Amino acid sequence: MKNALYKGTCSFFFLGYLPSFPGTWGTLGTACAYAAALGAGARPDHLFWGTAGAALAVSALAIPLGHRAREVFGKKDPGQFVLDEVAGYCVSLSFLGSYTVWTGGIAFLGFRLFDIWKPWPVRNVETWKGGWGIVLDDLLAGLLANQVVRVACLLIPHL
Repeated sequence: MKNALYKGTCSFFFLGYLPSFPGTWGTLGTACAYAAALGAGARPDHLFWGTAGAALAVSALAIPLGHRAREVFGKKDPGQFVLDEVAGYCVSLSFLGSYTVWTGGIAFLGFRLFDIWKPWPVRNVETWKGGWGIVLDDLLAGLLANQVVRVACLLIPHL
């Protein structure tokens, strides 16, 4: 039971076990939660702080859980472990002035691009040991995606 709870948490309700592209499934699950918050009428000021708070809380959980992931899943950066994508996508939405389905979509695409491509410095921190390496590369990918969303909001008024 204890191992099932660990695996369910690390895989973001088992989304990391879906076939092909587990990181994308984890990110999509988080994007659905964001869309649900929008649909429920979440205020922009709540999303401004809530996405940052979620990124911090999930990161604080993912780093120690990531340390154990290698032994549980048998890989250095196991695909089933998608809490790092959850945290990274939340970073891509943090502290924005605009919260719409469009900003969520741009953040999704930008985050997945930077998470897969891993430009400098994203690739460098991926080599850090344990949970730090698993999570920090996604947080940096989220920061880069956040900048893409900001530029898109500047270029496309009322986004």
